[in-house]
Amino acid sequence: MKLIFNIKKTLYNAKSSFRRFPIAMYFSLLSAALFIIGNKSGQKNGYNNISTRYGFLFFMAMICFIFLGLFLEGLKTRAKDEEDLQKYKLIKLSSQILLLPILYGIKENMLSMEESLFSYNNSYKYFGLLLFLIISSFFIGKIFYHKDYIAYVIKVISAIFFSMLYSVVLFLGFVAIYSALTHLFGVRISSNVYLNTAILIFIPFNFGILLSNFPKNETSLANFELTKAVQVLLSYILMPIFSVYLVILYLYFAKIVFIGEIPKNILIHLILWFSIFSVIYLFILGIIKNSKVINDFRKYFPILMLPIILLMFYAIFLRVRQYGITENRYFVIIAGIWVLVSMIYYVFYRSNSNRAIPILLSLTILISTIGPVSAYNISATSQNARLKKILLKNNMLNGTKIVPKVDVSDEDKAIISEIIRYMCRTHRGYEQKFVPIDFSCSDEDMKDVFGFDYSTSYDVYESLYYNYDSEVSIDVENYSKLLLIDSYSDPNDSKIVGNYKIKRNSNLIDIYINTENSKKELVTIDMTDVKNKLKVLKKSKEIIDPEELAITGKTDDIEYKIVFTSLSFYGDETNQDNYSCSFYLLTNRND
Repeated sequence: MKLIFNIKKTLYNAKSSFRRFPIAMYFSLLSAALFIIGNKSGQKNGYNNISTRYGFLFFMAMICFIFLGLFLEGLKTRAKDEEDLQKYKLIKLSSQILLLPILYGIKENMLSMEESLFSYNNSYKYFGLLLFLIISSFFIGKIFYHKDYIAYVIKVISAIFFSMLYSVVLFLGFVAIYSALTHLFGVRISSNVYLNTAILIFIPFNFGILLSNFPKNETSLANFELTKAVQVLLSYILMPIFSVYLVILYLYFAKIVFIGEIPKNILIHLILWFSIFSVIYLFILGIIKNSKVINDFRKYFPILMLPIILLMFYAIFLRVRQYGITENRYFVIIAGIWVLVSMIYYVFYRSNSNRAIPILLSLTILISTIGPVSAYNISATSQNARLKKILLKNNMLNGTKIVPKVDVSDEDKAIISEIIRYMCRTHRGYEQKFVPIDFSCSDEDMKDVFGFDYSTSYDVYESLYYNYDSEVSIDVENYSKLLLIDSYSDPNDSKIVGNYKIKRNSNLIDIYINTENSKKELVTIDMTDVKNKLKVLKKSKEIIDPEELAITGKTDDIEYKIVFTSLSFYGDETNQDNYSCSFYLLTNRND
């Protein structure tokens, strides 16, 4: 009964959203209505229609007025007399009027009918501004008073969680009803009905619940305390997890230092996401004041994170130096900068309200998506600079005009082709320097302008090859058996060679010994390690001794040695299946 009472109370309180944020809630209804109209029109004419565009515009307007409403609430709390209250009313009216030309500018610059919906950098600008306003809504109401700021943010997160929970449950309830009508009574319900139901639930209903539970600025949260269960989660579960993960990163850091291994591309994402979650975790821990363990953790953890973050920047630098900046790499860099500054902030300002963290994040989002140093503009500048460099290297540039040339190395052809593909795919034609204005990115235009066809679809310059030089001997002392084994690009490759089973699993090759009654693992080859070692050797010498790539070891009483005869790594480094190899397996086993 108590649960039903709480649900009824929450739904009833949702009406307060219209009193607290009237304009925003009316825009939420308009946005949902236009999305539904656009959805119906989109079934016939595609979703690139005016109704859908205005749906996105009014959705943005809703977020803008929520942001403004929270700011005005914070401003109102500073009014001490009637004169201050009159100033507040004047600011409220003028700011609401000022939002109208801003929304018109958003319509013209981000949702114009002249281009496809969210084409080119329109998506960055629209969703960047949207995310900026959402993140800013976490602190704009507390811009004048922030002593209880961490508790305020936790209340906001709780409001978001419960509004989403209500919305998901309600939507699943409608799905169940539609499914029952279809299966029991044969009523045909189109996918359009499901989509329209989701629009109504997750826009006006969801925001109605959210805003009714959004903490008010004048409400003091100075005595707010986390529940015992949440404190246990933060102190005794999450803290050990974060600590162990940090130790693992340091062990890998030591491996890089002692072995001289080039950092893997995946390392960037592993560190970045861990760092982002660490910033959030340290932010929430700031509300717990009476725990020595937590205070020590908040004191030393940010300091220990700094070398790991610098390692991440080194790995990013290697990628950017070789392939230039793209939008994705830009966002990784800008997120890394935010994480680094946040950790430095935690080192020196542990006792603060931590309001600077979301403020810095919102500004970072705004700068990286809108303006001259946005991800879109910087990536275009970077790739044009790469193209200029490679054209000058091959004497293919006369002023700003490209001189066609046939005798260009395969590697340079691949680089040029990849830059042109990238610019054609993600940027407007006039943003490509050096190519003619009427360049259409077709195969014919490519050959006419550069003198050669597009290179192969994968990145040739990312490829890595090795073949055994038969003039170099292999040391077979202490081994009595030799088998030649091939592993090609099939990720599920599995074969039997003599009494040995070779099983391929992504970047790992497992070798087992088969006996009459059992199967015993002999060795697992990590092909990522082999690739990284080959890269280092390729840079230092022209001819590689097979012994330098060999893998030796002992399992029980069986000694083994793996000597590679050929290696091929190609394509995107994030795809660990893109390799093939062959090798000799030497053992001291006489079966």
